[in-house]
Amino acid sequence: MRKDKWFSEKSIHLHPFPQADEKVINKKLETQVDIAKQIIEAALSQREEAKLGIRWPISELQVLTKDKDVEAAVKELDDTIGRQVNVKEVKVKLLASSSSAGEEGKEFKGGRVLLDTELTKELEAEGFTRELIRRVQALRKKAGLEKKDKISLAICGKGLGKILDAGKIRELVNATSLEISDDESKYRKQELEEKFMVREKSMKISLKKLQK
Repeated sequence: MRKDKWFSEKSIHLHPFPQADEKVINKKLETQVDIAKQIIEAALSQREEAKLGIRWPISELQVLTKDKDVEAAVKELDDTIGRQVNVKEVKVKLLASSSSAGEEGKEFKGGRVLLDTELTKELEAEGFTRELIRRVQALRKKAGLEKKDKISLAICGKGLGKILDAGKIRELVNATSLEISDDESKYRKQELEEKFMVREKSMKISLKKLQK
């Protein structure tokens, strides 16, 4: 048991439960966060229906609403919504009371959420890069490597050489050497290898730890 100026009782359990200071509670922010959660849930549901995993970035999310509180919440928390849904831009459109939000997208309590689920070449490239990084990190963990350990990495898959962000991959997986092969015959297998499919593309990655 601690004995200092902060504890006068024999046990902390004998102290009264702390009381919330109602003056510092931001009711407006709490309401906006609840609205943002509803929008995020609707957007993630639409992502799932489109079979777009959260690692695949999309270009735009639009909220259609007749509620000014919803409009204010989206404008205040657009960055948070964008990060949670992995979308580049979040927009909100305030509809006239006589207007209809239509039937597209996903409905939530305050309106509808519309996602632009079309993958451009740039978004697809970013998605493949993120997925490859995740796979390499998992393989590093399987090999028992520490974050500081440098590796030699080889990646093989048709068309990957043109779309992957090699610099980002090197940086995030701590790869001193990186070879990306479109042709199986040019692929140089390393010590530890994994084969998998990503969006109907067959891929292989292999790595080895580099000695200091």
